[in-house]
Amino acid sequence: MTTVSWSPRALREFRAAVADVGDRDPAAARRLAGRVASQIALLTQFPDIGTPLPEGHRKLSVTGYPYMIRYRVTAQRVEIVSVRHMARAAP
Repeated sequence: MTTVSWSPRALREFRAAVADVGDRDPAAARRLAGRVASQIALLTQFPDIGTPLPEGHRKLSVTGYPYMIRYRVTAQRVEIVSVRHMARAAP
């Protein structure tokens, strides 16, 4: 099993997304957080499941939500680079 690390930016984006949804619907925010967590758990088992991107990154859509996880795979870990709403421009 591969370990996971989060970039500071990815943590900020994830927390902001959950807070934004939580302002309108706390239960939906919990579901979103749970879905992101399950998608990241999937990456620990199958790190190459996402679509390849330039710069050695990959992306994985959050099933059922308009969010995308951008990550990088190394020999020791999966590094979460960003978690963003798909309507936002790519960083």
